[in-house]
Amino acid sequence: MESEITAFFAVLAMSDDLKRALLAMGLCEVLVPMTSSDNVEVQGNSAAALSNLSSMGTPSPKYFSV
Repeated sequence: MESEITAFFAVLAMSDDLKRALLAMGLCEVLVPMTSSDNVEVQGNSAAALSNLSSMGTPSPKYFSV
């Protein structure tokens, strides 16, 4: 199930119209830990979703906390 969900978010994250909304809902905080999943497909899908989100340009600091 995690594989399908992360694949779904990877596809949604390709949309420039949805990227800000996905970031605002805290999707990165969910995806980052999933890149360490035991399931390689979940790792790849999560990384792809993060990559797609990052292609938007310079993110607003309010979306990320270090």
